[in-house]
Amino acid sequence: MRWPTVEIGRACLPTEQFDPSRIPDSYFRYVDIASINRSSKSITGAQRILGNEAPSRARKVIHAGDVLVSTVRPNLNTVAIVPEHLDGEIASTGFCVLRPNSNLLDGKYLFYKTVTTDFVSHLVARMKGANYPAVTDGTVKNALIPLPSLSEQRRIVEILDQADQLRKLRTDADKKAERILPALFNKMFGDPAINPMGWDTGVLGDVILDAAYGTSERACEMVTAGIPVLKMNNIEYWGRLNLRNLKYIENGNGQLDRYLLKKGDILFNRTNSSDLVGKTGLWNCELERAVPASYLIRLRVDAAKAIPEYIWAYMNTPFMKQNLLNKARRAIGMANINAQEVRSFPLMLPDIKEQERFSEKLVNIKALAPIREAASDKTQELFNLLLQRAFSGTLTASWREAHMKELLVEMEQQAKYLS
Repeated sequence: MRWPTVEIGRACLPTEQFDPSRIPDSYFRYVDIASINRSSKSITGAQRILGNEAPSRARKVIHAGDVLVSTVRPNLNTVAIVPEHLDGEIASTGFCVLRPNSNLLDGKYLFYKTVTTDFVSHLVARMKGANYPAVTDGTVKNALIPLPSLSEQRRIVEILDQADQLRKLRTDADKKAERILPALFNKMFGDPAINPMGWDTGVLGDVILDAAYGTSERACEMVTAGIPVLKMNNIEYWGRLNLRNLKYIENGNGQLDRYLLKKGDILFNRTNSSDLVGKTGLWNCELERAVPASYLIRLRVDAAKAIPEYIWAYMNTPFMKQNLLNKARRAIGMANINAQEVRSFPLMLPDIKEQERFSEKLVNIKALAPIREAASDKTQELFNLLLQRAFSGTLTASWREAHMKELLVEMEQQAKYLS
């Protein structure tokens, strides 16, 4: 039995818009792009806003079970299902709101389709705009989706939910491991917010030899060799460098040599959303050569005054994360911190021998990172394989064969709704 394939829009219901400023004294929950955690694919930060303060993009009415697909930078795959507590609230016009027709489409089945490589590729191939790449709602709704019977859709969802739970357990384990470093820092030096051990204090500029912006030369998609360029997405929130998906610049004339990273250089993300600006990584010569992009500030530490590993760990403490959030300047949804402001950050400076002892302990903690990363990669590979099999029909082939009679009846009914 072959599944029919339809455009997603044909299996969804119409949605509506509403301007919350029409009820100026009432509050509403607003879901914008920043409200979605791209890792968990869930809405984690809906804002409570008064109607007369509603952003101009706050227009799309959402209901529980709707699937939100960001039409802005679709390569980032910012998607989520609307939970019950946000039923009837408002989302940004930066989303395409997909409301599955319950006679044809299971909402969770639709959601899993939106995280597949095929779906993302469909959007990326059609996005327009160099600085602000986006697609239309129509592009999202024109994507194709296989349409098995509802019973088989639910069976597919059941299997994928189990695999997704394994991914979440792996992610939880990684988060617990990430808490080891802050715990070690607090044990050895105390909370910088109160400096309970009475260490010397100053500003970051006291121990920085150089604070330089990265290169503004554009990395070319077609260049597959040369000098790799580290960008903001190569630094994870808690400071680990992720060197996947690197882009390269040719360096035939040596113009990039002055940007080359050295062991111990600290990379500070100076421009990002307000909650991500200030991500700070540490360069340990993971590659023979590399340069930072202009979104990053390269900080070179005076080794006679401070140990780079200590400064990196200090910049990733909850105290500094909050300090960065407070300093961030908003500009069209983005926050910016310049080199002079970085130099002025408050600094707690323990005895350098204690910093060295901390650095030695850090080596053992970092040694476990590749093992965790390999386990996470394996879990993700399994999930991606199951997704591919789910929408090709092979995942539930045996189950389908065993329930063929009932499924044929369902498929006939489904065809009537499509006609």
